[in-house]
Amino acid sequence: AATWIADRDGLMYDIPTVVGLDAERFVQRYVLAVFYYSLGGPNWAKQYKFLSNNDECGWFEMETLRSGDVYAIGVDCNPNLEVEDILIPRNRLRGTLPSELSALRSLSFLDLNRNSIIGTIPDAFQALESMIFFDVRYNLVTGTVPEWMGTSMSRLEVLSVSDNLMRGALPASLSNLRRLKTLALDDNNFESTLVPIDSLPKLEFVYLDNNEFRDILGDTKFANMENLTHLDLSGNMLTSDGIPLHLFEHDQLTVLDLHDNDLAGTIPTMLKQNTVLKFLALQDNALGGQIPLEINNLLALSHLDLTGNELVGEIPGTVGDMLSLTYLFLSENPFTRGPIPPALLGLANLRELSLGQTNRVGTIPHWVDQLNKLVLLDFSRNELDGTIPRELWKLSSLNYLLLQRNGLTGDVPPGMMQVPLKMLLLDKNNLQADLSDECNTGLDTQYLVADCAGPNPEVSCSCCTLCCQDSDGQCNDDILYGNVDPKWENNYTRTSYGFSPKVLFDA
Repeated sequence: AATWIADRDGLMYDIPTVVGLDAERFVQRYVLAVFYYSLGGPNWAKQYKFLSNNDECGWFEMETLRSGDVYAIGVDCNPNLEVEDILIPRNRLRGTLPSELSALRSLSFLDLNRNSIIGTIPDAFQALESMIFFDVRYNLVTGTVPEWMGTSMSRLEVLSVSDNLMRGALPASLSNLRRLKTLALDDNNFESTLVPIDSLPKLEFVYLDNNEFRDILGDTKFANMENLTHLDLSGNMLTSDGIPLHLFEHDQLTVLDLHDNDLAGTIPTMLKQNTVLKFLALQDNALGGQIPLEINNLLALSHLDLTGNELVGEIPGTVGDMLSLTYLFLSENPFTRGPIPPALLGLANLRELSLGQTNRVGTIPHWVDQLNKLVLLDFSRNELDGTIPRELWKLSSLNYLLLQRNGLTGDVPPGMMQVPLKMLLLDKNNLQADLSDECNTGLDTQYLVADCAGPNPEVSCSCCTLCCQDSDGQCNDDILYGNVDPKWENNYTRTSYGFSPKVLFDA
C-alpha cells in the first residue's frame, strides 16, 4: 500500500508534513489501499474502482442486490468527503481485517458479509465510535466478541457475526448497546448465559441459534423487548419450566424458533388472539402436557412444528381451525391413540403434514385428497390398517409419501404414475402388491422402499431403491424426520428436503 501511494497512485499526492485536511485525505486514501491489499484486492471478483485515479470517495459501483435494492458497492463518503460506508459483500475478500481502518473515524457502516476474512476483530477498532452497522457474517472470523464493543461502539444498531468461528462468553458490556436493533451471533461457538443481551429494549431481530448458550428461559426473559420481531434461540442448551406466555403476546413477533434445546414444562394456554406470529418451532425439546385447545388463537400461524417432544392427550380438533397453516409437524409424540384427526380436512393450505409415530390407528381417510396442496405426507410408524386409498394419487403436488411401519394391507392402487413422487416408503406393512407395471413404464421415484426382499417377497418391485422383509427389523430403520430443516429465513418455504444425511432432495 505504501509503495502504491508513493509511486503508482495516479493522483500523485505529496506526502503531507503537517497536520491538516490534506493530511487527513492522504491518510484516508492510504488506509483504503491497506484495506485493499490486506484482503487480497487483486483477486477480488470485482474491483469497484479501488486504486483507480478517481478520488477514493468514487471507489464504488452501483449494483442491484438480491433484495432488489440499489446500493453503492465499495466506498461511500459523507458531504465532508470522509469515508462513512464500506459495503463489499460476496466479493472473494481473503485475509485479515487491517487495524488501520480505525483511522477512518467517520466510518459508521461496515458490511463485508460472505467473504473469506480470517483472524479476530482488531482491538484498534474500538476507535470506531461512529459505528452503527457492523456485519462480517459468513466469514472465517475467530476469537471472541471484544469487551470494548459494548462501550466504544455504543451507537451500534446492527451487530452481525453469524456463521463464523467465534467462541467464548458474551461480554457484560453488550448490555450498554441500548440502540441495538439486530443481533446476529448464530452459528458460532459462543458459550455463556444470555444475561448481557436479554434486556436490550430496542432489539427487533435476535439470532442466537446453533451455539452453546446455557440459560433458563424464564418468564421475564426478553419480556421488555416491545419491538421484537424475530427470535431464534434454537440449537442451544437452554432450559425452562414451560414456554413463557409473553412470547405469544408480543405485538410484532412473527418468528419464534426455540427448537433443539432442553426446554421442559408445557405450552402455555393462549387466551389472547395473536394475529402476527407466523412461524413457531418447538421441536426436539422435552415439552410435556397437552397441546392447548387455544392453539387456534394463533390466527396467522403458517408453520407449527412440535416434533420430538413428550406431548400427550388428544390432538386437539382446534388445530383444524388454523387455516393459515402450511406446515404441520406433530411426529414423535406419545399422543393418545386415535385416528387421523378429521378436523385436518379443513386445512386446505397445507403443504406438509407429518403425523409419524403419534399412535394413529384406523384407516387412511379418503378425504385426504382434499388436502390438494400437499407436497409431503408422513403417516409412518403408526398402527394404521386397511388399504391405501386411491385418493392419494389425486394429490398432484405430492413428492414425499411415508407410510412405512404400519399394518396396511391389500394392493397398491393403480394411478401412482400420476403423482410426481420422489420418495415412497411402503415397507414393514402387510401389502401384497406387484409394481412391475410401474417399474416397466418408467416410474421416476428416486427413493422407493418396499417389502420386496426374501424368497417370498410381499411386493414385486424391480425398481425399488431398497428391498426389506418383515424378519429384518433393521432394514430402513432410520427415523426419517420430514422437517430437517425448513428454515424460516427462506420465507417459510423449503430450499431442500433432508430426511437423513443420506436422503436429500432439492425442493
